Amino acid sequence: MDSAAILSILKRSFDAFLRDILPLIVAGFFVSLLTGLTLGILGGPLLAGLYRMVSLRLREGREPQFADVFYFERFLQFVLAFYALVILMAIGFALFILPGLFLATIWLYVLPLMVERDLGLGEAMRESKALADRVGLAQQFTLTLVLVLLGAVLSTLTDGLSAIFFTPFAAIYVLTALRDVEARG
Repeated sequence: MDSAAILSILKRSFDAFLRDILPLIVAGFFVSLLTGLTLGILGGPLLAGLYRMVSLRLREGREPQFADVFYFERFLQFVLAFYALVILMAIGFALFILPGLFLATIWLYVLPLMVERDLGLGEAMRESKALADRVGLAQQFTLTLVLVLLGAVLSTLTDGLSAIFFTPFAAIYVLTALRDVEARG
């Protein structure tokens, strides 16, 4: 995935975000608010719902519906996946930033794969790594780094309020990248 491909993903993600900006911002607000209020307990299921909302829009052209965010099928699996990914990546970032970025790179597609293909956590982690390997770790790392840096800059500039906008944008970006990677294989 070269710089032109990453720019294409960014542009298509931004266009898709603008097309459905109002329901995505409302969804982003509730995902951020309820994840924080529940100390992350609802983070996984709500993010899974956001991925489902975006996936249905990208795959089927279905208008986003706020109720999609409350996708509580496989609730426990998504709670465990959320905590496992957050804890493992946090340990990686705490050890030195590069291990955290490496884990974020190889596991970028875990939640979307769990949602779209009905995979368990371990299987989704293996498949996400296989997809990253297919693209090439350097290119996948660049794709992930763009997302991480964009999120960090926006968060810094808005004192963290950007999560309302950035969370749904990130879901679109990851799913758009996933579609591109799958199309290669």
